[in-house]
Amino acid sequence: MESGFESVYPFATENVSEYFTALNLKDQSVLTVGSSLDQLFNALVYGAKKVSVFDINPYVKEYFEIKKQILLHSKRKNFVKKVFELQKQNFAFSKDVPNEKRIYESNIYLSTDAYYEKLQELVQTVPIDFIEGNIFTPDLLESYDRIIFSNILQYLDYFFPDKNVDLFQQIKILVTCWNKFLNKNGILQLLYLYSYGYQDLFKENHSICCYNLKKIVETLQPFKLDIEWISGFYEKKDAIVTYTKKI
Repeated sequence: MESGFESVYPFATENVSEYFTALNLKDQSVLTVGSSLDQLFNALVYGAKKVSVFDINPYVKEYFEIKKQILLHSKRKNFVKKVFELQKQNFAFSKDVPNEKRIYESNIYLSTDAYYEKLQELVQTVPIDFIEGNIFTPDLLESYDRIIFSNILQYLDYFFPDKNVDLFQQIKILVTCWNKFLNKNGILQLLYLYSYGYQDLFKENHSICCYNLKKIVETLQPFKLDIEWISGFYEKKDAIVTYTKKI
């Protein structure tokens, strides 16, 4: 099963720039999934003081080193094109690839030359470390101010394929575990929901577990969740769901 996570995303397939604004990352320690590494790059520009990249994919660190070199030796307008050229060098990319225009729109580090140059400096000075492992069974040595999981829960049934497993209860077990690695007043970005409007809050029996938000809210009591809508990456509105640790 884990071999299915050996390809990398060339770029994020979500509106990273907009929802990272809501997470207030300035001077915060951040744990994020690796994926395309856009979460890492955007976190640096938004002011994270340290970033840990946690991913099951064994090639994420190698991909970071390659993408970092392209970043440091390319102009902003050529960056996306040069990353895509990596596929010609037998670097395995996910088939889920956004168009170039959307990539520049959804990442703050690509939005202006000033932000791009800022990232070129930060990627060499801000502490960054990599942790290879399964985020559903984490073994972390420290806690964080922000934990960012993108849309990782969308793959919950891949990691728990047994039909007898209650996925909603499994989410509660996971949040209880992840909460231990969250500092006081820290924020866990739990869900990224695509094309998710206000009316979807009341729907049930979605084929993807994490989109049944009403059921998740009920199951996670006493954990309190917040939802915020952002511009959709593909269409309509997307939403992020977060938990803030108060005690």
